[in-house]
Formats: sequence, structure tokens, C-alpha cells
Amino acid sequence: RQMQLCLPGVQIFLDVDDLVDIGNLEAYIDESAAVLLFLSKGYMHSRNCLREARAAMASDKPLVLVHEADPQKGGLPVAEIRAQCPDDLLDFVFDGQQAIQWHRLAQYQRLSLKKIAEHMLQACPSTHPLEVNARSEGLRFKGELTCADLALARHVTLLVSAHNAGADELATELITATTDELFSVVSADD
Repeated sequence: RQMQLCLPGVQIFLDVDDLVDIGNLEAYIDESAAVLLFLSKGYMHSRNCLREARAAMASDKPLVLVHEADPQKGGLPVAEIRAQCPDDLLDFVFDGQQAIQWHRLAQYQRLSLKKIAEHMLQACPSTHPLEVNARSEGLRFKGELTCADLALARHVTLLVSAHNAGADELATELITATTDELFSVVSADD
């Protein structure tokens, strides 16, 4: 139900909580705008999970793939889950889809939830792609800070080393994301 904190008013059907009759599983899928598949160790071996995936394919429902990576919680590498996928579902589930990694630490979990919410917005049939981008930029939880909320009291010099892979790109992204000119980048290798 945490998704409803990010997307107030959204109706979420969660099979473990809301499924009254397993015989109606396909009808529940048919009434959904999108179907989230939580990819973990047992998913491709569960008869009902495979029914769910096949019903989504039959109804041509957009999928949101969420990947459990923690082996302590039933996580497997995506490649291993893909290898377990029945041939009739392989293309539908995995082609053109990138799984969102499920994080269990609160701050990272919120990032996972926002990515799931963005995919859900993209699945809404009446939503124009430009509107989704505008909406997804505004996805945040109550009390969460944004870059616009941050301010520096004085000029900051970022030291960037060529020996630190990606540091230059991160510094450029940070400067681009801020509206003030309180940053400068200096090579630490000079």
C-alpha cells in the first residue's frame, strides 16, 4: 500500500490481500491497467503466477517487472529467472522490459516505488507520454527533499579525479541539476 503514498487515489489490487476467488484471477487481470510481476525465486514455478502472466499476455496488459535481488528474500539473478520462464511467456515478459530492482532499505525502497509508479503512469491508457514525464518528475513522498529544496551557503569546489570512474559525469549532473552557480569543478589530477 506504500504505492498509494506516492500516487494518492490510485486503486491497487494486490492478489495476496484482495483476491477473493482464485477462479476469478483472469478477470482481475483483465480489469487492471497494468500488471506488476514480482520476479523472485518461485515466480516461474507458481501455477497461479504463470496464470497471472498468461492472462496479462492474453489481454495485452503492460507489465511492470520488479526484481527481488536479495537471496535472503528469495532473490535470484534476472538471467536465472529468465531461464526458468516458460517459452510461451519469454518474449512477452522479458523483451523490451527492464526490471526495477526492489530495495528493502527505506530510502532506496522509495526510489523503487517511484520507478514503479512511473511505469504505472505510462500504462494508463489516457495519459500522453509528455504528461507522464511531467507527472513522474513530481513523484515524491511527503517530507522528501528535492534538488530545488537544497541550497548552499557558499561556493563549493568539486575535486574530480580521472582515476575515479564516473566522477566527472556525476559532477556535471550535479551542476546541471542546481539552479545556482555555487559549484565549480577542478581536476584533482592537475
